[in-house]
Amino acid sequence: MREFFHSKFFIFLILALAVCLTLLISTTVMGDGRVSAVGDVLGTLITPIQRGMSGVSGFFGDLYARITEFDELKEENLRLQVRIAEMEQTVRDAEVAIDDNKRFREILGLKQKNRSFELEMAEIIAFNSGNWGVTFTIDRGSLAGVEVSDAVVTEIGFAGYVSEVGLTFSEVTTLLDPSTQLGAIVSRSREIAVAEGNFELMNYGVLRLSYLKKDADITIGDTVETSGLGGVYPKGLLIGTVEQVLPEQSGMSNYAVVRPAIELSKIKKVFVIKDFEITE
Repeated sequence: MREFFHSKFFIFLILALAVCLTLLISTTVMGDGRVSAVGDVLGTLITPIQRGMSGVSGFFGDLYARITEFDELKEENLRLQVRIAEMEQTVRDAEVAIDDNKRFREILGLKQKNRSFELEMAEIIAFNSGNWGVTFTIDRGSLAGVEVSDAVVTEIGFAGYVSEVGLTFSEVTTLLDPSTQLGAIVSRSREIAVAEGNFELMNYGVLRLSYLKKDADITIGDTVETSGLGGVYPKGLLIGTVEQVLPEQSGMSNYAVVRPAIELSKIKKVFVIKDFEITE
């Protein structure tokens, strides 16, 4: 029985009854415009039903409107998400273009300063051996003409040298590594020395400038660059700035503590000098 009262057929009967009662009321109006006693009774009975049916109709009308509005908002939200994704991609493409343009300007600047340089731009794909990046890996190897001992630089100065070469990658040993030694010269006074990595100093992000004469003309703030002696690395690449000048334990000579011009842990791209002309 309960299923009957909840069935579509029962609902249809109620609706049909309501319609019939409405029609009946309309036929029980007296000539003077007043409703007859029967019509009045029927009207009293049918009014709550009509009110309920009107409420149900209004509810479902509002519900339909809300559903329609929700679907429209959902579609609009989807369109906005697609638009935002397109704009984000445009921004990323612009950032890449700006970065590439910057790198091309840097390589052009290096070429203008050093017209004999044959440069290969490379990206750092991994840092190794501690916080200071004593060595790092680049995405260029022998297929790009990179060879062992090639100097690795940025637009600022000397970063290190190629120590191992694969087909599509290379390992670069930085100037902080204890195995690094290269001829150096004080830019201002032209004092000759050797720049080298040091186990103790590398933890502070600095290197050592060794074999300075006791009376060498060198002061804090002087810049140091590659000397080019031996022809392994080009002459004039900036190494760093003198932070301290100290006596050797023997007391016969001095050494300096040099801060690299490049913050090695933060570089992302470098240039490999594949070939250059040796100058006096």
